[in-house]
Amino acid sequence: MALLNLARQPAPWTHKRHCGVKEPNTFSGGDADDLQAFIFQCQIYFRACKEEFSEDTEKIFFAIFYLRGIALDYFEPYINKPDPL
Repeated sequence: MALLNLARQPAPWTHKRHCGVKEPNTFSGGDADDLQAFIFQCQIYFRACKEEFSEDTEKIFFAIFYLRGIALDYFEPYINKPDPL
């Protein structure tokens, strides 16, 4: 549930310096073409906004933020688990 609440919040990246690239469309677990488009849009954003993503975990959380429906449901248990380190 916590992740679902987070997904309903405004994107925290909109408060940072905008890098001039459109943020990715949301992905809700549709077909493979939708997934490929989502991944491509994320990759473009990451490359255009390198200064916003100093670690891979930031990229992962950014992408998860744009998930909806069953795609978000899949990741929620992993996000809510305590960090093993």
